[in-house]
Amino acid sequence: QRLDALLADDRAHAFDMARAPLLRACVVRLGTAHWALLVSVSQAILDTPSLATVLAEVFAAYDGDPSAPVARPPYAEYVEWLRTRDH
Repeated sequence: QRLDALLADDRAHAFDMARAPLLRACVVRLGTAHWALLVSVSQAILDTPSLATVLAEVFAAYDGDPSAPVARPPYAEYVEWLRTRDH
């Protein structure tokens, strides 16, 4: 019930693009060995694929491997790919 209330409260607070924070994170203990990471971010800052990339890098650093950045193509290639999509 408290987790549901936390999620509802987070959803009720829209991001104000004129002031920080534009990303919110909260670690919640669910049990003796279970935790949840709640991340809220404005789509104007990070889209879903980009957020997944950022979190993958965060988890890699947490696991002790900060020297292994996630390989990705140049942004220009992504923009070019977007131009091929049917809008």
